[in-house]
Amino acid sequence: MPVRVRRLTIFLLILFILLLGGFIACYRYENWLDHSQDAPILTAAKHYHMNAALVKAVVWRESHFHPEVHGSRGEIGLMQIIPTAAAADWA
Repeated sequence: MPVRVRRLTIFLLILFILLLGGFIACYRYENWLDHSQDAPILTAAKHYHMNAALVKAVVWRESHFHPEVHGSRGEIGLMQIIPTAAAADWA
């Protein structure tokens, strides 16, 4: 394979990888912009004197803003809390 063709192939492969990464980043960013749970997140953050962006980041990481999600160990809710462990921690 000539050097010129090999360089073009490598360039196109790198370009493809960068474009694919950009599309994935945009998709994830759009999911982060989900505003369906902003009201309860802002209310809870204000009530507990926390940074709303931090609370939103935890909610996104744990449940992707889907309150009906249940974890494999019984975690529930937006922040995937285990009810028995949470009750013990709060007591």
